[in-house]
Amino acid sequence: MGKKSKHAEVSEEVEESVVTEEKNELTYEEKAEKAVVIAHPMASRKLAKRIFKLGQKAKSKKALSVGLKIVKKNLQKKMKGYVVLAGDADPLDTVSHFPVLCEENNTPYVWVPTRRDLGLAVGSGAALCAFIKPDESYEETYDQVYEKIKSLPLPPSV
Repeated sequence: MGKKSKHAEVSEEVEESVVTEEKNELTYEEKAEKAVVIAHPMASRKLAKRIFKLGQKAKSKKALSVGLKIVKKNLQKKMKGYVVLAGDADPLDTVSHFPVLCEENNTPYVWVPTRRDLGLAVGSGAALCAFIKPDESYEETYDQVYEKIKSLPLPPSV
């Protein structure tokens, strides 16, 4: 009938890209294969699901830190918790120093395939890293996940 506004055109493009993206959705294993080279130890699908659920609980209890600067501060303060890193970080330099910081502070860390999945779990669009702290309300689940992450084999030192 008449001209479409720019806003309407943009929203149609977004809808099309979402539909296309949903059709081409990768499996967890395919996402893990596309992760950066240093993304070890990678969480299994089951562990990642537990981590994401725990991240949502931690957010509601304000026991979650998201973002490079805040996670780095928590590591420097030697706070108790564990670090979750996104395996599709680009550029790699943004997160490449976190495994070393974690190992120096005896803080367990684990990688998940994508920052989008991590972001959805912690309530932001995309997150490169998150720090999950313990809380009484989810202590049992936290302890199980913490021990599982701690038992994962670390990459060999060069």
